Amino acid sequence: MAFLFGRRVVIPPPSGEHQLGTTRFDVKEAGSTRLIPVQAWYPAQPSAEPREPYLDDVVRAALADFTRVPKFLLPQNPSHSRLNAPVVPGRCPVLLFNHGFGSFQKQSTSLMEELASHGYVVLSVGHPSESLVVQFADGTSLRHRADHPA
Repeated sequence: MAFLFGRRVVIPPPSGEHQLGTTRFDVKEAGSTRLIPVQAWYPAQPSAEPREPYLDDVVRAALADFTRVPKFLLPQNPSHSRLNAPVVPGRCPVLLFNHGFGSFQKQSTSLMEELASHGYVVLSVGHPSESLVVQFADGTSLRHRADHPA
C-alpha cells in the first residue's frame, strides 16, 4: 500500500490465472555497439523473489525532475511481478510494447501484468536518449536528452 498526495493507493491484482515475473535484458543493435534495453513481463512459477516496484528509484527521480513534483510524493507501490522469477514451462505468445516518445519502459506496468497473467510474454523496449529514462540490465540508466529532436 502506498499513499499519493495523502490518499491511499491500491493497485488491483491482474485477473489472469498466472503468477508474474519480470526481468531486464539488453539487445545489441545490429551493426552497432548501441544497446537497446528491454523489460519483459511473463507468466511465472511461484517465487519468493522480491516484487518489482511500479516506480523504482530511477524512474521516480526522472519523473520528479521532469514534473517538478518532489520525489517523496511519488508512490513506490510494489507491482505484482517478482523480479527474475522462473518462467512457466511451455510456449507463450509474445507481444511488443513501444511506449510513446519521452515516456519510459514501465509506463504501463498494470497492462503488462494483466497480459502476462493471461499467458502472454510482453517485451517493453526502451529508447536510449529518447525515453524519459531507460534502465539497462547492468543497473545503469540513461535519461532523455533535451537536445534530441522530437
